Order: sequence, then structure tokens, then C-alpha cells
Amino acid sequence: MALVPSKIIDKDYLFFWFKQIDLSSLSNGTSIPQINNYSFDDVHISYPISLPEQQRIVSILDTAFAAIAKAKANAEQNLKNAKELFANYLNGVFQNKSEGWVNASIGETCNLQTGGTPSTSKKEYYEGGAIRWLVSGDINQKVINDCEGRITELGMKNSNTKFLPLNSVLIALNGQGKTRGTVAMLRTKATCNQSLVSIFPKDEKTLLPELVFSNLEGRYDEIRTMTGDGGNDRRGLNLPLIRSIKFSYPKR
Repeated sequence: MALVPSKIIDKDYLFFWFKQIDLSSLSNGTSIPQINNYSFDDVHISYPISLPEQQRIVSILDTAFAAIAKAKANAEQNLKNAKELFANYLNGVFQNKSEGWVNASIGETCNLQTGGTPSTSKKEYYEGGAIRWLVSGDINQKVINDCEGRITELGMKNSNTKFLPLNSVLIALNGQGKTRGTVAMLRTKATCNQSLVSIFPKDEKTLLPELVFSNLEGRYDEIRTMTGDGGNDRRGLNLPLIRSIKFSYPKR
């Protein structure tokens, strides 16, 4: 649907005026809200009579929105630069090894555990559940103290999911966008589905899980390319690939 302004209202002024109102409040219909021609019958528009004044206001708003867009772009670039600096620093820490460092793989030093999904057709596996159940999207918290997902004890019993080691490192095997290869620290008692893997040292006296997390956190791009697709399509990581990741750490 198009709104065609009359000669007394500048089209850009009309555009900005509608940006500042909640169009959803104009919808009608009960089952499927929608906006039609009649939705605007009672809408009253405030505007200066003078077209030059309307155009002056538009110019001010154009400048303001351009400044906001530039500030947003700068903030996003600064965040990207900060993440790259942090990743480079982490890589430098683990690459500048001295005597007494251990060179090993995740599979040699850590136990891996993944989860499962209770049948979604069984309401009793989910409704009223109190057991935390993580999915790939939860990995973006970085430090996981809670999640929205819940399953029941019956759901856990009738699936492949089990409680994960507390303070383990979680890594996403797959997921939309940039989720795959992202790592997080688990700080609460929880289970997970098959899209996440828990990594926990076989011997905490010689290897801290936080050290594993820091190492993998700084190698995000490298880990994504392990799937052989350059890290850009939807191929997923798997347990053999995770086990094969080499890393170094100082002996405790």
C-alpha cells in the first residue's frame, strides 16, 4: 500500500512523521492483524503549513540519522577491532611457549560429551520441566548461568542428553550465522542437545578448563575452517574434529 502526499506535505516529511508512530497500533482484525486503507482514516498528521519549513525539518533529521548511522558503524568496527586484538593477544600467549609446556590434542587431554533432544511430540518431556536444556543459541552468552530451555526428568531419561560437567567448556558444532565454533563456559547444572559439545579436562590438577576456553576462544576462525568450507557455509563440526584440535599449555 502506498501513501501519496498532497502538494501541501513534503513526501520526506511524511516519511519521517510515520517513523515516529507505532504503525502496529493502526492494525485491525482479531486473528490476523493487518493495516489497510481504512486504518488511516482517523490518523491526524501535524505539519508546518510552509513547505520550506517542512524541508528544513527533513534536512535536520537527515543529518541526525546520518550521524547515528555513522556512529553505529564506528561502534561496530571498534567492537570488531577489540575482538581481533583480544584474539591476537590470546594467540600470542599460547604461541610464545617456554620450557615446560605440554603439546597435546583435545582428545588426549579432555573428555567430550554431547547431548540429545527428547521427542518434541511428547509434551510430558517438556511441560513443567525444571532441568536446564541448552541449545546452540545459548553458546553466545559466553558465560552460561542459565537458559530458557527446560526438560523434565522423564525427557532426560528417554533421550541421549545427560548432565554436563560443571565448569566445562562448551563449543557449538553447528548453528545459524556465526554460532558454529563459538565457545562458552558452563557455570550451572545443565544438559544440552546434540548441537553442543562439552569439553572437560581429564585431570583438573594439570589442566584448567578456563585455559582450554581461552585457547579455543582465540582460535574461532581457525576452528570454523576445520570443516573444509572456509567457515562460511552450513557444514558442521563433529567430535573427531574437536578431538583433533592441537593446543599447548604450561604444566601446573
